[in-house]
Amino acid sequence: MTQSIFVKRYSDSSSEEKYYLNEFKEHINIHNINDFEVIHQFDFSNLAQKEVQKIVSEVFTHHKILNDLSEKEYKLSLQYRKGQYDFIEDQLEKMSEFILGKKTHITHHIIFTFSSVTESEYQIIENYLLNPNEMKISKDYLDGKQTKYTPKYYDLNSSDLEEISSDYYIACEDLEIVKDFYDKENRMINDLELKLIATYWSDHCRHSTFNTEIEKIEVAGLYKDIVEKALREYQRTRAFLNHSKPISLMDLACINAKEIKEKGFLDDWDQSQEVNAASIKIKIKDEDYLLSFKNETHNHPTEIEPYGGASTCIGGCIRDPMSGRAKVYQAMRITGAKNPISMYQKKHPLKLSQRQICQRAALGYSDYANQMGIQSDYLKEYYHDGYEAKRLELGALIASVRAKDVKKLEPKKNDIVIVLGGKTGKDGLGAALGSSKKLDNESLENLGPEVQKGNPINERKLYRLFQRAEFTEKIKRSNDFGAGGLSVAIGELADGIDIYLDKMPLKEAMKADDIALSESQERMAIVIDPKDKDIIYKLAQEENLEAQEVALITDQNRLRMFYEKELLLDISRDLLDTEGANRKTTAIINTQEIIEEKDDINFESQRALREMFSNTNINNEVLQEGMISLIPNKENDYDMVSIMTCGFNPYISNSSPFHAGYLSVIEASSKVIAMGGHPENIRLSFQEYFESLQNDPYKWGNASAALLGAFLAMKELDYPSIGGKDSMSGTFEDLSVPNSIICFAIQTSEKSYNPSREFKKEGNIIALIKNEYDHENLLNIEQFKKNNYLLHQAMKDKSIKACSTIEHSLFHSLKEMCLINQLDYELYLTPEIKENYANYLVEVEDESVLSDMDYEIIGKTIKAEDFHREPSLLDEVYTAHKIERSSLNKRKVSPLAISTNEKAKALIIVIEGTCLELVLERSLEQVGISYKTFVYKGKQDNDALVKMINESNLIFIPDGFKQVNDVFDQGIQYKLLLEQASIFLALNNLIKRKGLLIASGAGAIGLAQSKFFKEKISFESNPNRKHISQIIRIDSGNEASIFTDILNKGHEARLDAYYSHINSSQSIMRSLDKINGRFLNLGIQSHGGQVIASLIQIESDLVLLEKVKEYFDKEEV
Repeated sequence: MTQSIFVKRYSDSSSEEKYYLNEFKEHINIHNINDFEVIHQFDFSNLAQKEVQKIVSEVFTHHKILNDLSEKEYKLSLQYRKGQYDFIEDQLEKMSEFILGKKTHITHHIIFTFSSVTESEYQIIENYLLNPNEMKISKDYLDGKQTKYTPKYYDLNSSDLEEISSDYYIACEDLEIVKDFYDKENRMINDLELKLIATYWSDHCRHSTFNTEIEKIEVAGLYKDIVEKALREYQRTRAFLNHSKPISLMDLACINAKEIKEKGFLDDWDQSQEVNAASIKIKIKDEDYLLSFKNETHNHPTEIEPYGGASTCIGGCIRDPMSGRAKVYQAMRITGAKNPISMYQKKHPLKLSQRQICQRAALGYSDYANQMGIQSDYLKEYYHDGYEAKRLELGALIASVRAKDVKKLEPKKNDIVIVLGGKTGKDGLGAALGSSKKLDNESLENLGPEVQKGNPINERKLYRLFQRAEFTEKIKRSNDFGAGGLSVAIGELADGIDIYLDKMPLKEAMKADDIALSESQERMAIVIDPKDKDIIYKLAQEENLEAQEVALITDQNRLRMFYEKELLLDISRDLLDTEGANRKTTAIINTQEIIEEKDDINFESQRALREMFSNTNINNEVLQEGMISLIPNKENDYDMVSIMTCGFNPYISNSSPFHAGYLSVIEASSKVIAMGGHPENIRLSFQEYFESLQNDPYKWGNASAALLGAFLAMKELDYPSIGGKDSMSGTFEDLSVPNSIICFAIQTSEKSYNPSREFKKEGNIIALIKNEYDHENLLNIEQFKKNNYLLHQAMKDKSIKACSTIEHSLFHSLKEMCLINQLDYELYLTPEIKENYANYLVEVEDESVLSDMDYEIIGKTIKAEDFHREPSLLDEVYTAHKIERSSLNKRKVSPLAISTNEKAKALIIVIEGTCLELVLERSLEQVGISYKTFVYKGKQDNDALVKMINESNLIFIPDGFKQVNDVFDQGIQYKLLLEQASIFLALNNLIKRKGLLIASGAGAIGLAQSKFFKEKISFESNPNRKHISQIIRIDSGNEASIFTDILNKGHEARLDAYYSHINSSQSIMRSLDKINGRFLNLGIQSHGGQVIASLIQIESDLVLLEKVKEYFDKEEV
């Protein structure tokens, strides 16, 4: 029997309803809608009414439960497509199991009700709310029974190869290669084998376009001389290496690194059979570490289903370095769209509106990254009309691992393959092929199931497991599940492998061929020695992860798949390794005058976008040159930082792709220098994104020109590209993306060398360090190198107070440099600049520090007379939080006189959904508090947790559940844990022992709504239905706490939350500035100050954690 409930938040607290009403008014131009409500329907299978009521009473504490929707004039009920991950459905199932002690199946529908609209307006609303690639109008949701897969066989000698080519997306010339192999083996091929070969040889998996042989390159036009110069340099490099491989885009991208390595200048490049991410070797306190970096696009999925496409972009990107056992700690997001400020009715008739794509993609990426606990410190969106063809959705990130924790060994016969993480479902079928397709109207109608929705809570458990040395040291080889599913992820692990499809953990009933090709997310495959199986299972269970043996390494040099002992697939590795037929083409590079195509929207502030993402930036108003972070390590060293920057100019790439490629390298490397990086040993990675080239020599010429431009810059600077990814399908009907070549630069530095962009104080000198360009827009490389070395030395001497490259214009950059410290500038002269890239604006106190550089003094910093933030046109798309600097007097509250003379022994409690415990661990190490971490998996762990609490005197409940949801109170899962009788008693005993219980973010919300607070407390989400990550000023509330003496002075802290205000008469910390029109109550306490719930991110706040340590270090008062 099915029990259904209808749930809605009270209207005054429903950000969801306010968001949609604003979109109806501002975007789709419907103003007269009445009685609008968003209602969530939950169908519970096989539960009694009293069991459902128990769930309602525990979970839906700030909601209205509705009984009847029959009186609603219009109702639109939607649900996610079968197999799509639904965070709300998943979490309610888990909470219901926790409450009742048994599993139940729940189906979730989102119902929109409203009145007073016309039929045509209703249709517009339905079209806006329903993306058929993501959701469907609700109907009965029945589980299908498994249908046995029966292979369909083809004799390639008698079959119509063109028909097979069309059905399976394999080129006819590739089928000829397949036919020859199967003729030699005297057997027919089946449909699963055809599907697997098509996946293996897809452009997405095997870079077939990038590996196509370019037989001839012709050059003509305005810049013929410099392109031919680059070609000559390329041929010299090939000659130096005795290079016999055909000329290709891939060779152009990679050959410079091979030359530098051959010359002995690339000893830090870590190379192995595992190539999911690029890595360099670094030293931290004489210990060997690997610094890994990765970039990847999810353009096609994000175009048709923005939330899922963007979330799996960052999810897949994280898993690549993770497969190399590295810990990802910082992310970058580069996106491209058409101007999103236009009414819904003006969108392309076959596509979502650009505003919808931008909003949903930003939410998908931020939800995933925030829940993973990864800081997204560089975010930039580029606006160009060409991205109407297909969106650019690019993730890049950086990771580290201690070298001795990584064992990369050759698999041998009888080794086994273990799959860890999420279960396999029908989501993502065919996505590898879809990503390689040129889109048209028909393909858009049929691609929905290809786009998965990521589950970051599952991935975070994998992330924790891969940080454990006792786990990683058992791994011989590892791969993540991405394009092609297990066919590629497991199939690539060894030359000979037998895969048992019936052993794969499944979400739902599936046929064997679907199991083989499903691209369900959050799965990893590892090769281990069979003797290590038990320890791997044990460690996975400790992180609440499923582990299953699914494959066996053989010495047969064949990829085979079985289902219940039946052999379904048997392919020679030699065939797969051919990667299909050799493709050949010609390229014609027709150079022309550089024309910049830049929409004015590119000059607008993107603060509203950036504050959705957890980050460590000083101020989201000003984008720094790149991202910089301490490198996580096990040596407790906090002096080594990594730097990652990006160079990209889509605005000139259609007129001169050569200069776009050349300047991408110059821009990225200049930004490294501006951030304090050394001019030597910069390492690069590229992302290429071009229109579908087909066999058009002029399109091939554009791609070749972009790679040649990048090659020339790398060659002249001796900067190798050791990583990269390409996407060659940026075409929709007659629309094409701009020729997009994006360069990432990576470097390490000592922490003290790193100036930021913002001017520091009034009265300082503003200088321009100039590097000249010639008449063909090529940089004077020797001058650039000289100035970079001298500038770096001045930074080491701490003589450079601020440094910025120039973007858009000199005046735009000067304006941004003034914003953070509310300064202004006075110019003595306006210098002539031929090209912005490679020129630096610097702030110095003494001009002499610039001696020997090529510079001009252009002005000085002055005090701003009337400082205010100018609104951005993009604020209406991403809805900026309003932050008003206040002159509110700081409160002076007497410090709370409580302490203990016992040394701190901390316990960090982690549940499924916690995401900042690793940040907290690192901070506790820095302040000198000893700790243990306990991963709570369910009620079976109650006794073990109680024991750990009894051995501790300081309990931390870190933040988690960062995904924006409009149904549950964030942190309700923590409340359910804390109110377990034995745990509640143990924590009360800790308080009696003068211990501290401190919770942050979602942990604070759960704690404050538990029995540890007698007052009924509620929390308010941000009014614009979005996360906020912002440094804000805080001071004491109306009650004293252990933090009072710090807060009395005023303190800058990180607010990183969806819920940002506590409705309570008590307060231990409040915002000094108005956020969205109010002063926020950010912290409360109980039990005389020993129980603290704070919305401020305590996990990374070393100042507040020092006060926690002092509580234990003081003599008892």
